Amino acid sequence: MYPADGALGVDYGRLELKWSNSTNLVAGSLSYKVYLAEEGGELLEVAANLQVPAYVLPQLQEGVTYRWQIEAENALGTSL
Repeated sequence: MYPADGALGVDYGRLELKWSNSTNLVAGSLSYKVYLAEEGGELLEVAANLQVPAYVLPQLQEGVTYRWQIEAENALGTSL
């Protein structure tokens, strides 16, 4: 996963989140949702139905700590 927990010096203007498909499912048979929150805040869905394991976040506020989470779904809509 990129960026790793506690990463410093990230580009707040264009931050690309990356993760890997750790299942044995064929590429394209999964879709992803991305959730983002400021530290201590509630995770909010910022993207859905992604077909690739990456997403570029919109402009983030410099100096704020964020956390993110990925949810993968198979073709039947089951969360993995």
